[in-house]
Amino acid sequence: MARFAEIVREQRPDTPVAEAFMASVEKVRQAASALAQLSLDGGTGSPIWSANDNLVVWERVIRQLESGWAPSGWHPADLYRERLEARDELASMGTRLPREVTELLGEALEELDRRFVAATEEDPSGSLRRELAGASAEQVAVGWWWRRRPDPTPWEQD
Repeated sequence: MARFAEIVREQRPDTPVAEAFMASVEKVRQAASALAQLSLDGGTGSPIWSANDNLVVWERVIRQLESGWAPSGWHPADLYRERLEARDELASMGTRLPREVTELLGEALEELDRRFVAATEEDPSGSLRRELAGASAEQVAVGWWWRRRPDPTPWEQD
């Protein structure tokens, strides 16, 4: 059977956690003073926009994991790597976001990370990281999510 990475890339599972995050950010923004609202700008390219975009990406891969990679039954390795990189970005966002938004993001990540742990298994040897990023990746520190792997890996399925 032919596999088309573009089709998997275009799948858009619902992202209720990310939607709730943005709804909460909007409530904070509406309650903030005019001066505080400047730091709560969610326009394209802003830190809040980036946080939401990466949160959507992270939630989508978790939903796909939980569904057994439905509807395609597989997932390209390079796309999975991009999803882990989105989680890397989320880990570094705290200093770029207002405190209130950082707290909201942390709450959303707690829920999604728990689900990710439940849907994956430990990979203490780092084989997934080497498989996705190559041997040179071993010199770079990464988050715990790189040391967990889906079983079976969705790009090796027949």
